[in-house]
Amino acid sequence: MPRDFALWGKPGPRYIAPAMPAVPPEAPPDILPVTPPETPPHAPQLPADAQALLALAGQSMFEALSREAMGVLVVDRQHRVVWISEGYLRFLPGLGFTEPAQFVGRRVEDVVPNTLMAHVIETGRPMLVDLLTNQAGSFLVS
Repeated sequence: MPRDFALWGKPGPRYIAPAMPAVPPEAPPDILPVTPPETPPHAPQLPADAQALLALAGQSMFEALSREAMGVLVVDRQHRVVWISEGYLRFLPGLGFTEPAQFVGRRVEDVVPNTLMAHVIETGRPMLVDLLTNQAGSFLVS
């Protein structure tokens, strides 16, 4: 049965590609089975335990979101802002804050006027696109 292996040489996310199937028994003798390449010595090793792997996946997700969006904030189920990206720092003055510590830990509806995040949290239904307007400006949010 073919196995999967990771192609570690690519930049960015780790791509998973199917391994080549083993050569069928009726194949001519000059065709050799293809074996997956060994992991290069410089490739990062994935954690063996599930919790560490989950933490790594979460960190990777936050890093990817931070690179792709102008600003990202994460809230918990109690509506508290628990994390903001470096990009989000540029919006703090427009919202009346000078330091991230003034913003993080507070309820999102108290620090981001007109946000619908509380509704999303309460209903569990994502809002794929919304136009948010407040004193910091107008933003297309998802």
